[in-house]
Amino acid sequence: MSESPPVQAPVAGPVRSRVAAWVLWDFGATPVNAIVVTFVFSVYLTNAVGDDLPGGASPASWLGRALAVAGLLVAVFAPVTGVWVDAPGRRRRALALLTGAMVVLTASMSLIRDDHRFLLPGLIMLAATAALSELATVPYNAMLRDLSTPQTAGRVSGMGLGAGFVGSVVVLVIVYVGFISGTGDARGLLGLPSEEDRKSTRLNS
Repeated sequence: MSESPPVQAPVAGPVRSRVAAWVLWDFGATPVNAIVVTFVFSVYLTNAVGDDLPGGASPASWLGRALAVAGLLVAVFAPVTGVWVDAPGRRRRALALLTGAMVVLTASMSLIRDDHRFLLPGLIMLAATAALSELATVPYNAMLRDLSTPQTAGRVSGMGLGAGFVGSVVVLVIVYVGFISGTGDARGLLGLPSEEDRKSTRLNS
């Protein structure tokens, strides 16, 4: 009578809480590009901060230069970051460091006033945030192999991508309803002064 082969214990899948944390990072980080680079802060810099910029160059051209510098920084440092985070123990630390820098820079954007003298620091913040956002995806994507198996990698990756799109929509709606929507002197649910009201106040001061 032949002996039956030993039954191997099933390999434990990734802890769901770790997968959820990984997905939630994309939910919170992807809106940074939507808010800072595309729809809100960049528009504020070109339409409000730099609208009275002296000289021949337009604020939009300076924005293009800033984003070009951000792209060059990513091209230079992304391979270096990839090599450095190749060790699993470094991925979390690198992601936490890059994310923390993004948070500090994004919060500091509230200091940029509606004055052309603040255009340069605003563009520096925007370029740095855009570069850090892209560099942070290097350790983030590298963590996928630790959180999934070959059978579940596609599903986990898709969850993160979908969460990023949902987060962008949610944050854009919050920003629009809270700060932008409406007409007249006050905008949004917070009743912030409109751009015309700010300019009138600045001229009269």
